[in-house]
Amino acid sequence: MYVAADRIDQALEARPSHSEKVKFARSHPEFLRAGIKFLTLNQNVEDWMAMMEYLTHSRCTFNRPWKTPHFSNRSRPTGRVIFQVAGYVYDVVSTISTCLILAISNLTQDKFYNGTTTSGKKLWPQNSEDLLPFGSTATIAGLRLWLSTPAEGHVIYKLAVRLALYHAPFSREIFDVDLVMTTTSTHLVFASTYCQIQAVRNPSDDLQTRARINHSFTQPVIAE
Repeated sequence: MYVAADRIDQALEARPSHSEKVKFARSHPEFLRAGIKFLTLNQNVEDWMAMMEYLTHSRCTFNRPWKTPHFSNRSRPTGRVIFQVAGYVYDVVSTISTCLILAISNLTQDKFYNGTTTSGKKLWPQNSEDLLPFGSTATIAGLRLWLSTPAEGHVIYKLAVRLALYHAPFSREIFDVDLVMTTTSTHLVFASTYCQIQAVRNPSDDLQTRARINHSFTQPVIAE
C-alpha cells in the first residue's frame, strides 16, 4: 500500500498546477471509490485495531538490511520521512485523502457527475451514495477512528471539511456530533506541545516526532 501511495504522491508532485492535480485525481474514479470506503468504514475499535495490526505487521527480512523497506527511497519535497511502520499506514491515509479532496474541490455543492472518464469509467461521485457509501452518520464514525492517535491523521479533518462544503446533508450531520470539538482539541494540544518543545531545542533532536509533524501538517493537499 505504501509503495502505491508513494507512486501516487510522485504523480501529484510531477503536476505543478492545482488544475493538473485535480485532473489526475478525477481520472481514477475506482481508486477514489475504494479510498472513500476504506477511510469511512465504521468498525468497532477492536476490529479497527486488528486491521491496523495486520497492515502494520512487518514482513521485512531483517537479516538482509538492504531489503528492509522501512526507509524512504527518495527525498520528499515536504521533508517527510516515516520511521515507524504505523506511519506508512497514515502516509497511505494522507494520499487517499488528498486525492479525494482534489476530486471534489471546485465542484458546485451537491452537483454530482453523470459522465465517464476517457476510458469509460464512471466519474466519482455520481450521487450521494457514491460519495458516502455508508451514509453520513457511519462516515463520521469511520473517520473518527483515524483520529484516535493525536500525532496522526490530521488530514482527515481536511477531508471532513471538504466533504461538508461539498455535500450539505453531511455538513449538517457533522456538527451534530463531537468530531469537530472534542477530537480536535487533542490534536491541537499535541501540536502545541510539540511547538513548545521545539522552541527550546533543535528539531533534529527528535527525528521521529518531526517526521510525524511534517507528515501531518506539511503534506500539500490542495491550493485553495
